Amino acid sequence: MDGEESAGSRYRQLEARFVPSARKLSWTVESPLSAASLAQDIRLRCELDSRGWERLLWHGGLHIDRKRIDVLPEQIAAGSLVVVYLFAREPDAVALTESAIIFQSKDVVVVNKPAWLTVQGTRASNRISLEAELKHLVGAQWITPAHRLDRQTSGVIIFALNADTARQLNQQFQRREVDKLYWAWVTPPPNRCQWEVSGFMRQREHPGHAFFEIDEHETVGSRASHTSFVCLDIFQQFAFVEARPTSGRTHQIRVHLAKGGTPIVADHLYGDVDPHGPWAERLMLHARSLTVKLQGRVETFVAEPPADFEEFSQRTRRLVCSHDNC
Repeated sequence: MDGEESAGSRYRQLEARFVPSARKLSWTVESPLSAASLAQDIRLRCELDSRGWERLLWHGGLHIDRKRIDVLPEQIAAGSLVVVYLFAREPDAVALTESAIIFQSKDVVVVNKPAWLTVQGTRASNRISLEAELKHLVGAQWITPAHRLDRQTSGVIIFALNADTARQLNQQFQRREVDKLYWAWVTPPPNRCQWEVSGFMRQREHPGHAFFEIDEHETVGSRASHTSFVCLDIFQQFAFVEARPTSGRTHQIRVHLAKGGTPIVADHLYGDVDPHGPWAERLMLHARSLTVKLQGRVETFVAEPPADFEEFSQRTRRLVCSHDNC
């Protein structure tokens, strides 16, 4: 279909803009080097001009002996491991403004995360992340996320502004005392209105991506997971689903929905080969609300869906509704 091809094309364009590929180069230093000699060696090996060298250091894509390096040490010992991560092109910035802040106190800041922005830095860049952008935006001396959202997922996420609050929030998540609600568009629709998925999730090898699978039995390295689902509406080949995960495993909702044969629209990793709905330009998953305890009070924070999620929802709802309760 022309619409599907167009959506898939736009998705690939956005991915190329915000998630450009990065290549990895690594080698061992054969003899002691000064900072200037190491810089020259790196630039020659990586074919970097002055601008490329500056951007490499700015992003923090240089690692020596598994430590990120912003400023070269005066001397590099023989046998040191040098690893460089280089973007194929400079990533586009994802806008984060004060309007994204849902709540802020001396202890926490709650934000409506935009899609395409990682929560924390990657090996290739410690600068392009929600954590780094938010730290600058609110002028925080110290900040850390209490949980994570996938790069393409939008919605509510909470950051601690001090170590004591971070510890308290982490304990709430570990004890499963936090209530998390997500919205997702899936295709094809489920064959039931309510269901649960439980199992042990583990990571397995996959070229270029973190990839997880679920199994009924516990194995080495696997971790228990559970999500409750409710189908709210069905419009032809699409369904609007509410998800409540009680555990917080990486890609959990995506894996649990795909396990039941109803992957999230535009989930290129766990869905079909060409999983794009006719209007979806990214993974249609949004973290709608988060309920935690702060200073002894239970607080619920709600994040409005971004424009692309709303547009997909509105256009899909113009289709013929086939839900029994419509």
